Amino acid sequence: MNAIQPFDEDKHDFTSKQVQRFLSLVKTPKSNIDKLLGHETWLLESGASCHTTGAKDYLQDTYDIDPISIDLPNGIQTTATKKDQHLLIPSFVLKEVLYVPNLQCSLISIVQLIEDFCCTTTVTPKVYVI
Repeated sequence: MNAIQPFDEDKHDFTSKQVQRFLSLVKTPKSNIDKLLGHETWLLESGASCHTTGAKDYLQDTYDIDPISIDLPNGIQTTATKKDQHLLIPSFVLKEVLYVPNLQCSLISIVQLIEDFCCTTTVTPKVYVI
């Protein structure tokens, strides 16, 4: 379940409209199998150190990088060899998204999100607040 505390635009870089658009792109998987099969648009992932996607069409200007070893959610190890920026909405860019050909979903790294946007998160069993 996605929830937002009362939003004060003067204290944040995001507008209320940007926050609502972001939340509409991030879905809560119905089950772990949905997550593994890529039945979601973008998933918030607390265990990912980088934003990653297996959907090359999400990326605009990829460039080659030294291979980076990636552990997939199903335990298989693969390699990322390209990187890009992915524009979600105007004024909201996920920086340095890794392209992982064998990944069947797209992950937003909570750690990278916090670092890039200087935001905080609060997690409870029923609510996730950014």
